[in-house]
Amino acid sequence: MEAINDVKKHLCNKYKMKDLGCIHRILGCEVLYDEYAGTYSINQTKYVKEICNRFLPGGGSVVRTPMSEVTLCKKMNPKSEAETAMMKDVPYKAAIGCLLWLVAGTRLDIAYAVQTCARYSVNPGPLHWEAVLRIIRYLKGTAGYGIVYRRSMGNSLNVDETVIPENWSIEENLVNHPEFKLMTISRGLCLYAYVDADHARDIDTRRSVTAYVFYLGDSPICWKSKLQQCVATSSMQSEYMALCSACLQSLWLITIFRAIGYDILDPMVLLEDNQSCIEYSKNKILKLSIIWCENKSSKGILLWQKFQLRRMSLTFLLSLSMVIYSGNI
Repeated sequence: MEAINDVKKHLCNKYKMKDLGCIHRILGCEVLYDEYAGTYSINQTKYVKEICNRFLPGGGSVVRTPMSEVTLCKKMNPKSEAETAMMKDVPYKAAIGCLLWLVAGTRLDIAYAVQTCARYSVNPGPLHWEAVLRIIRYLKGTAGYGIVYRRSMGNSLNVDETVIPENWSIEENLVNHPEFKLMTISRGLCLYAYVDADHARDIDTRRSVTAYVFYLGDSPICWKSKLQQCVATSSMQSEYMALCSACLQSLWLITIFRAIGYDILDPMVLLEDNQSCIEYSKNKILKLSIIWCENKSSKGILLWQKFQLRRMSLTFLLSLSMVIYSGNI
């Protein structure tokens, strides 16, 4: 606390500013601090309500999932001049921009749905707009969702006491497997990530989707759901491209944490559910990007682990980490 006060004093002496006390709002996010529980929670409830009022002026029924079972594609683009004229008056790009801001802030549970709808911003059709409205209707029922950061990080990845969330299904023999040795929090920080790919998900280009979520303790700190840049000829290749993307992100995070004073860090665990991908990444006779990742692994910066789930779809991966804010909304 003394260091914080020194920084405030230095800034006040150099710039014309005033101390507003404990943080309550930042970049459109509401910040709530529970001193008794030792938690900070961030949410975008007010912004979600503004989006619902703007794009659902007449209200709408609440849905439980951000996407339906219908797969979006270019065949759903306007097929007639009447549809094209109708879609010109639809604020499709404005809605996508608002949703992307939510994804960048606290709503990782809609990341996949939003990036899927964003692909058709140039020439959207009525079914594409219905998919966007479904996301907003989902937000209407989950306006209070946010992320909680705890003072003391949990032992969810402790070797001796491996705790798996209730809504996950994991093989019991994997927990006791000798290779299932995940980092502990003995040195302060518990950094790990879940990495996944959805092979040939886009039916127009047959490109796969990369998804990852990085955790600090029990709370997500960064996430991504994005279409891969090239076509993967196998599920192993799509998983490997996702793993490479997560490696780049992990090195950036390690650089950030070292810059703020954490010089000694345990290897960051990347939880990957494809065994072929893990073995392929250990091969030394590979391309440049693979050798680069292998060098980082040999230096103790990264650690790959097998993590097999019975139900590990991309939507599940990006929706399990959200919590419901229990305060007044």
